[in-house]
Amino acid sequence: MSWCKIVALFAQDATQYAAESRNTDIAEELLAYFLDENNFECFAACLFQCYDLLHPDVILELAWKHNIMDFAMPYMVQVIREYTSKVGPAAPVLIAVSRSGVFLVWNPSSLSCPILLFAGG
Repeated sequence: MSWCKIVALFAQDATQYAAESRNTDIAEELLAYFLDENNFECFAACLFQCYDLLHPDVILELAWKHNIMDFAMPYMVQVIREYTSKVGPAAPVLIAVSRSGVFLVWNPSSLSCPILLFAGG
C-alpha cells in the first residue's frame, strides 16, 4: 500500500475517532497534528467531522496563524449561518439612541409597534 493511502486511512480513522469521542481536547489535538504535518485538507475535513466539538474562535485563530483561511472559511461560514439563524430572529434591533437616554427598540419579527425605553437621567 502506498504511503498516501496509509496516511489517508489514518486521517479518516483518526477524525472519526475524534468525532465519536465527543471530546474537544482530542479533536483540537488532531487538528494541531494535521497542522504540524501541513495536511490542510485533513484539517478542513476534521472541522466538519468534529463540528459540534470545536470552538470557532480557536479555529479562526489556528487558520489565521497558519495562513490557511481558505481551508477554514467553509467551516466559519457554516458557524456564522448557524449563529445568525438562532440569534438573528429573536434579537431586538436597536433603531435609535438619543442624547437624553431614550432608546427606540423594535423587534422585526413582531408586527407590533416599537418600544420606547427610558434610561436613568
